[in-house]
Amino acid sequence: MNRHFFSKFAIFILLVTPVAAFSQDPIAQQEPPQNQEPVITPPELLEFVQAKLPPDLALEPGSYVVTLMITIDEAGVVSDAEVTGSDAEALNDLALEAVKGFSFKPATMDQEPVAVQVTYRYTFDISQKERQIVYRFKVLLKAVREPVDGISGILEENGVSVTAFDGVMEVADVNPGLYTLYIPEGEYREIRKEFTVEPDKIGEGTIYLERQFESSNQTIIRAPKEARFVARQTLEAGELRRLPGSGGDVLKMVENLPGIGRSALGAGYLVVFGSPPFDSQVLLNQQPFVLLYHFGGLYSVIHPDFIQKIDFVPAGFDASYGRATAGIVNVTLKEEPLTGIHGAVDINMIHAGVMIGGPYSKDGDIQVAFRRSYIDGILKLIDFGEDRQLTTAPRYYDYQLKWQHRLGERDRFMIFINGTDDAVALINKKAEGHEPKFAGNLGMSLFGHNFLLQWKRQQSAAITNLLSLQLGYMGVEVDVFKQITAELKTIPVAIREEFNWQAHQKVKMNTGLDLRLDVQRYDITSPNMDRPGMVGVPLSSRAVLHTKGEFYMGQIGPFMSVTWDATPWWTIVPSVRADVFVGTWQSWSIDPRLSNRFEVLKDKLALKLAGGLYRQPPPIYAYIPDFGNPDLGPEAAAHLLGGAEYTPIDGLTLSVNGFYKWLFNRVEFSDDRTERYNNKGFGRAFGADFLLRLVPGSKIAGGKLFGWIAYTYTVSQIWDFKSKAYRSSDFEQNHLLNILASYELPRHWSIGLRFRLASGNPYTPADGSVYDADLDRYVAIPNATINSKRLPLFHQLDLRVDKEWVFNQWKLGLYLEIQNVYFRNNAEGVLYSYDYSKMGFVGASLILPILGLKAEF
Repeated sequence: MNRHFFSKFAIFILLVTPVAAFSQDPIAQQEPPQNQEPVITPPELLEFVQAKLPPDLALEPGSYVVTLMITIDEAGVVSDAEVTGSDAEALNDLALEAVKGFSFKPATMDQEPVAVQVTYRYTFDISQKERQIVYRFKVLLKAVREPVDGISGILEENGVSVTAFDGVMEVADVNPGLYTLYIPEGEYREIRKEFTVEPDKIGEGTIYLERQFESSNQTIIRAPKEARFVARQTLEAGELRRLPGSGGDVLKMVENLPGIGRSALGAGYLVVFGSPPFDSQVLLNQQPFVLLYHFGGLYSVIHPDFIQKIDFVPAGFDASYGRATAGIVNVTLKEEPLTGIHGAVDINMIHAGVMIGGPYSKDGDIQVAFRRSYIDGILKLIDFGEDRQLTTAPRYYDYQLKWQHRLGERDRFMIFINGTDDAVALINKKAEGHEPKFAGNLGMSLFGHNFLLQWKRQQSAAITNLLSLQLGYMGVEVDVFKQITAELKTIPVAIREEFNWQAHQKVKMNTGLDLRLDVQRYDITSPNMDRPGMVGVPLSSRAVLHTKGEFYMGQIGPFMSVTWDATPWWTIVPSVRADVFVGTWQSWSIDPRLSNRFEVLKDKLALKLAGGLYRQPPPIYAYIPDFGNPDLGPEAAAHLLGGAEYTPIDGLTLSVNGFYKWLFNRVEFSDDRTERYNNKGFGRAFGADFLLRLVPGSKIAGGKLFGWIAYTYTVSQIWDFKSKAYRSSDFEQNHLLNILASYELPRHWSIGLRFRLASGNPYTPADGSVYDADLDRYVAIPNATINSKRLPLFHQLDLRVDKEWVFNQWKLGLYLEIQNVYFRNNAEGVLYSYDYSKMGFVGASLILPILGLKAEF
């Protein structure tokens, strides 16, 4: 942009005599009267002319001045001009041409127009060059059509460089003609695209980029450097489903992290450091989430395309989480806005599913998905013998709907609705073994529907507020040959308010409130539950209990934590949580906790230390009226965890943790039959875990190899009051080893493997039997030491191969996963002969192939 400067009192040279004095006209030689000063009026600019800057002007932005001597005649026209000084020679001619077009009110002397010379300073303000765009490309990732930023290319004809911003690459300031845009090989495959620049027209086109490898889009395990959760591991979803052992399911990969034990028959329940499954909490966007897996644990109940990441904290978490004495798994839904219509169709040997979503405006989007299994149709074709008939094979369906809307830059709203329904039924016409009444119908069904509303407000750069509301409706029905029947219906309501405030450069506060109400109706008929160490006691010989009713449990749980960077190398997080329970079961607790992180070598080596008190309500069966003891107190644990993280090179990280948990106020069977349960139990768990991880895109193996090795050593023990010694807990697995690796091959091929090794679960053996004439059968004599034996070592190898065909608008994937490749018959339980003289292991000698197709657009 140009501006001019002119003052009627500017420096000028006025011809004291008229211009005619330069001629030989004698009249012009007359002297003015003596002692009389002439009255002079400077010229006045009437019309300014803007200098035209050429598009190829090569000047840095700034202010430049060209000084000119210009002659203005009696008519106010610039008759001559010359440059007397300049900040940039490239502007001289531009200034000359501009001033020659100026128009002035002429100067006067004694009210008569005269010609004058003046000094004029023409100032150029050169701003960022205004580009003349001639062609515009959309730059999209092939198949998924997501915008790509930061990729650069050149025009082969003139070497001009262009770069994509916000998914758009603009070509500017080139002459009309035919050009070739070249993007060299790198993260994306090489591409050459011809285009034509036409005069006075902006052309448009689309470039589809194809990744060389999917490594940069693969799953990454991360240990975020946050002192509140010193032992947290995070799985970023990405291409998590490509790892073997998951069957393409993101949530299944949690089971491969250090600290999590193997669940029997792949049931999918979480065993953290040897604790029972109900000691851990599963959360969805920090709200309680009960039904995580379908029957058999093959798949989770949420479509993987909805999941952003999964956080797992085995111990030492701060006060923002409660109702757990073991670990926390928090599933976070995707928040990134959908930029276009996206969808997927997935068909494999277990189920078929469809997902579709897209924006309805620039501020909001919606996404829906549905899956239904059809393994029931396959299993019905299998002959289970004339005495057994599978009437309803394991079948399930699930659905999800996610709505997002953004109000400006501060407010984000999300609604997530999901549901699941599972059922299995079997007719056993003839009883066998030690249970004479195990004939008839065996069935189980469960369902769950959930509504989640979330409002996130970024009040300022330092203040964030997150409010969420969850409503649910869940039910379970069980029928075990009419010997055990149960019908449970639950309506959970939960509200969570969390406030984050960066109060100071070194201080961050996190405070909030959990409100929860559980309303449950139940109708249960069941024999007395197995006491520890019971072996082979027929259900028909046990007292039968029946209870029917409803209970209410309300919870108020305020919490606060303060993250303080005490020094550049030490971060300390004190936190406290209070929980008050009202309703059918009543109690309260206050739990202080403390976490520390020490940066020994910046971005290389860090030490961590955490501990505190953790409490939770007892298991439901232990306190419902007529079946348990409503006067029970909360179960409790004290955590102590220390560890280190080391990053020797970019992309490779080693994490080591040692832990100790003191368990007290544990629910135990009471010798008083009227009391049934008490809080006198205690125990301990200690050990260490190790994780070596290689992230995608690292320098090792060209970024095409990633995976991890996780090992956990755990001792989990319960105090046995009869033997007055510690014994193994029911879920103790001393050794856990998981090795996972995936390698990217050219042309969109990938291969992967998973190897799992785990100590067998403990059990109490039978040391013989006695004949019971009343029952007309043998009754086992259990070993005096509870859980004195262990199932054989579990180990399994899984393999997976993926191939993708990538097109501009969509892609097609074919995958084959084989679980238990070498046909290992892993023991899951024990089976005795009729008189307990012989024993064998019950296993699952099954090779599970999963072949599937997935189309995405």
